[in-house]
Amino acid sequence: MKDGYIAVMNCKGCGMCRGVCENNALIFEGERVVRIDYDKCTLCMKCVEACKNGALIYVD
Repeated sequence: MKDGYIAVMNCKGCGMCRGVCENNALIFEGERVVRIDYDKCTLCMKCVEACKNGALIYVD
């Protein structure tokens, strides 16, 4: 079982995270991330590292 999750908070649609998730766990609505598909997410944190606006955060 995974310890924690990645929360989406007020994505600005900058696109920095687009394409970094190798499992396609980021769910977009237009340019903005609206949620994470936790069945696909491995908590690799690549999206969190790519997000320069702090919209994707790890919560444990």
